[in-house]
Amino acid sequence: MRAVVRGMRGKVLVRWRGQGQSGSFPVTGIGSPSLSLWRIRGGEEKKGSLGPVLASVSEPSLSGNPHEHQGEVSTSASTSASTSGKEGPGQQIPGLPELPDCIEVEYLQKYRKNVGLCVLDERTGLVFAARRVDDDSRAWQMPQGGIDRGEDPRLAALRELEEETGIKPGRVEFVAEVDEWLAYDFPTSVKERIATAYVKRVVAKKGVTTVTKEERKRFKKKVFKGQKQKWFLLRFTGDASDIDLAARGEENREFSEWCWMPLSEMPHQVVHFKKEVYEQVSLHFCPIIESF
Repeated sequence: MRAVVRGMRGKVLVRWRGQGQSGSFPVTGIGSPSLSLWRIRGGEEKKGSLGPVLASVSEPSLSGNPHEHQGEVSTSASTSASTSGKEGPGQQIPGLPELPDCIEVEYLQKYRKNVGLCVLDERTGLVFAARRVDDDSRAWQMPQGGIDRGEDPRLAALRELEEETGIKPGRVEFVAEVDEWLAYDFPTSVKERIATAYVKRVVAKKGVTTVTKEERKRFKKKVFKGQKQKWFLLRFTGDASDIDLAARGEENREFSEWCWMPLSEMPHQVVHFKKEVYEQVSLHFCPIIESF
């Protein structure tokens, strides 16, 4: 199902279409942190709390990371609005710019291609693990990231590793890879968070009042069903000074802290929807690590 969010004076109009049906409803109650709206599921209207989607430009924009943190497949396209103030129904959201003609969020039934990186410290037999800055669960995970169109997975692995950890390509060596692609589904809550972050970023763009045909793609967000990953085992040849989680600046930091951990422990420390993938990675790479 696809949701189209249109900005109007004092309110937001949400248009939805899917499964041969369409409709719209206005959002006029602005201010509560969790606004109750009509959720559309398979053509049936159900009232529920959808969480904040739109925010005033005074709020910090969020990262649209896919976790990556990003399994049920939801047919709902959910949106709502909130600000840090206490505006009543029908009032203008302070600082909210005119939205583009159309912001689209589309929930897809396919997976995003991704790489997963098991970085081994040969001296200890442990692997790199880190906690995401946007994950309150305190779970640990290994580095991972999306593959750009036409990009070789190995090059994507080196690029993502440097972006997330500061480890440069010259400080690692490829050891092994999992032949098959391993997939996991995003929970509905993660997919909605991805859409929320995207809409917030668009809303926060001051001065955006029109969208040309050429620009329209900039305001369309595709939220994938999940991710399918190509996993690599890399030997780390550097030391702790080569690791810098803020190498691209604090605003682009993806991890809050890191440690070395037994790979066999990772399936018990990762978020629940990635557990099966981590079990497969452990099954493939643990025997290789033990042979060092």
